[in-house]
Amino acid sequence: MHPPEKPPQSPSQASAGLTFELHSLGWKGFQDLCLTIVRELLGQSVQEFSASNDGGRDGAFYGTWKSSGSESFSGSLTIQCKFSVNRDEQLRLSGLAADLEKAKRLAQEGLASTYILMTNHRLTGENEEKIRREFLSVDGLNHFAIYGDEWIASKIRESPRLRMLVPRVYGLGDLSQILDERALAQASAILSSLGDDISKFVITEAHRQSAKSLVKEGFVLLLGEPASGKSTIAAALAVAALDNWKCTTIKIR
Repeated sequence: MHPPEKPPQSPSQASAGLTFELHSLGWKGFQDLCLTIVRELLGQSVQEFSASNDGGRDGAFYGTWKSSGSESFSGSLTIQCKFSVNRDEQLRLSGLAADLEKAKRLAQEGLASTYILMTNHRLTGENEEKIRREFLSVDGLNHFAIYGDEWIASKIRESPRLRMLVPRVYGLGDLSQILDERALAQASAILSSLGDDISKFVITEAHRQSAKSLVKEGFVLLLGEPASGKSTIAAALAVAALDNWKCTTIKIR
């Protein structure tokens, strides 16, 4: 007897198991991803600081924060990104001593009534509880939230728009779980033609505006000097079009 065949998975079922190698993004790439999630999915305008002198804040927001749920926070909000190059490293309270001291200083200065920690570390329920309790014990810090690698990966899986705005994630997971066979072949060809460029892709204002124009108008024309990044942006948008709208891509030589 042959075992019964498994029913085919729907795209949503397949993508639910899709993981991303966030540890290979590098610190700056991970920060760009986190702040894009905050801007585009959580709907907050975030101020970004220089990596060399951020004062313990990778991003900041002042006003009223409305999360995707029913919570609403008012005041000063600090976003801190905690990155690790180790794929399976767990985040523990013992590894946050320096961040906790920064949070105390920021809360004392009125810069962190709400503190958001985003990390590519693995986060267990037990460790989350200990970390949350310690940060909420800080005077002046009224709200605390922590988002680990599984939460961030779920946002990438759920949002083609996010993947469009951070195209490096296309090189971090198994695209066969979110693209059909035809789209996968075209996307693989495009990504292969980029070589190492996709792993070095830096989110620029030109790319952000191009992606938003493509969504809003269905058309974008890239102009610029040779070697200014037009071809890389175009290739990234082509993969995003395959992902978002199941388009057919054509490269004219």
